[in-house]
Amino acid sequence: MLRNDRNGSRALLIAEAELGERIMRALILRRVGLLETGAGGPVIVGRSQNGDVLRLEGFLRRNGHPRQRLDPETDPEAKALIDRFHVDVGQLPIVLCPGGQLLRNPSEAELARCIGLVGPIDPNRLYDVAIVGAGPAGLAAAVYAGSEGLCWCAAQTSRRACLTILWTGSLACLTLRS
Repeated sequence: MLRNDRNGSRALLIAEAELGERIMRALILRRVGLLETGAGGPVIVGRSQNGDVLRLEGFLRRNGHPRQRLDPETDPEAKALIDRFHVDVGQLPIVLCPGGQLLRNPSEAELARCIGLVGPIDPNRLYDVAIVGAGPAGLAAAVYAGSEGLCWCAAQTSRRACLTILWTGSLACLTLRS
């Protein structure tokens, strides 16, 4: 087993490009497998035709996040979860987060926090650059700021989701999905 800190790992992957490619390929194939099988990620418990279930599944799908849906009408595991957490049918759908947290008919912002897509904002942290909008110009500004060693934050609002997402960073390693 190889133990290394983040900087040492980064230097190793840069120096040994073939090793870096193999590791990235393995991680990408693992991610594809998780998405195809529905393993990992949050568990959504609710009827498959329910609009809120479809909204939550769509949010996770658009963000490339694995998920699993259990229908209480056909799945005994879903019924067991509903009984265990004393959930009224009117509170469905529920989402069981990977960390064990239970959300009752969550908003997309709550679901984003649950899966770690949006972290807590430190009000005491000072940023060198604030970027509004995560389109091509915002992405370019974030990459440029990171390459100059600046601490940056970028905010993007989704009208459809009524959600504002804030990314922060100091390195040029940002990937945004539409």
